[in-house]
Amino acid sequence: MEDDQAPSFTFASVRAILARMQKIDDTKLKRFEARLQQLQKLGLPPGTNIGRAGRVNYPYWMLAELDAYLGFLDAGATPALLRSHFEQRPLYSMIYGQYVEDAPADREHHVGMRFNALHHLRTRDTNQSGALVFDQEIFSGYGPKFFAGLSEAPSIVINLTQRVALLKGIVSEWFQDYAGLPVFPGPPGALT
Repeated sequence: MEDDQAPSFTFASVRAILARMQKIDDTKLKRFEARLQQLQKLGLPPGTNIGRAGRVNYPYWMLAELDAYLGFLDAGATPALLRSHFEQRPLYSMIYGQYVEDAPADREHHVGMRFNALHHLRTRDTNQSGALVFDQEIFSGYGPKFFAGLSEAPSIVINLTQRVALLKGIVSEWFQDYAGLPVFPGPPGALT
């Protein structure tokens, strides 16, 4: 592989890597594949819903993105909720994947998703027409300040630094040409 070529993966490779990351039983791979295809049909990550006519080659960073989505799904988020939040802007474009990937041990980067599903029960959280307001909040960070903010409401939290390290380990094992290559290309926020 040439140095200026960014790694990309077929759907079959993505499925295999993410199945290992998520510890999917071999007998459940078809169901797992259906979940990945559902995300793809929803356009998650952005640019993957190209219909039946084409094939998607997933850039390296999309594997980290999909792993985060799977983490949120595993904790109870719905595919529709993920779509509403990430279809226009991938998670890692919001929090700069390079910071996650290169974080020192004392600054492991986390992302949290808070579901404010009970806001509609509070009068201050209905809009002027009285319609229910369903709101979620995505937040990221590291250290005590990040974790102190979690006490405000129930949240899903994912250690992104650990997940990206696991991804890099599996990819390096299965695709030796990609060992040592960064998951996130270019300047912060430049995901393609």
